[in-house]
Amino acid sequence: MPRSARIALLLFAAVNCGPVSATSALSFADHTARLFSPKIRAAERRLAEIEEVVASLPELYSGPRGSRFGFHSETIPNQFEPHSLDIDLGRSWPIDSIVAIPVHLPTRGVSGEGYGFPLRFKIEVFKTTDRGNPELVADHTSADFENPGHYPLHFATHGTSGRFVRFTSTKHLPSRTGFIWGSRRTDGSLG
Repeated sequence: MPRSARIALLLFAAVNCGPVSATSALSFADHTARLFSPKIRAAERRLAEIEEVVASLPELYSGPRGSRFGFHSETIPNQFEPHSLDIDLGRSWPIDSIVAIPVHLPTRGVSGEGYGFPLRFKIEVFKTTDRGNPELVADHTSADFENPGHYPLHFATHGTSGRFVRFTSTKHLPSRTGFIWGSRRTDGSLG
């Protein structure tokens, strides 16, 4: 290409790229490359399409969580005040195991794994509606239990049966105004 054509082409590029200053996001070389590279222009068009789609998405919800995140206690004033969740199975069933699934709040990253899982707890099975003579399935009330993260906890019941399963938190996690505990789900394997 003759020298005069290259100078004219560069002047054309400079005019079409707009003013170049110290505060410009793109340098003169970047503007020139975008002008002459079809791949860069195609990538910029695709990026513009993606940005348009992202701009049209609703804002990420950061308000109170519903039941899809499981059980969450109300604020409890005393960290060691026992607080229970009773599950009524409708009638007595043989129970092979109980699985506690911790809450996972994806918007909180790693700190959302096992969110609110009690520091100390026990799981009991009751055969009758008066909830007398419980069978203890798991007892983690004497020492703090390590946060399970997002991993389910499996507790064998050794062939018990019952109508009610009670999950009791005996030491809760600190919150801004007191203490809380929670669990995403507590399931049983019925025989």
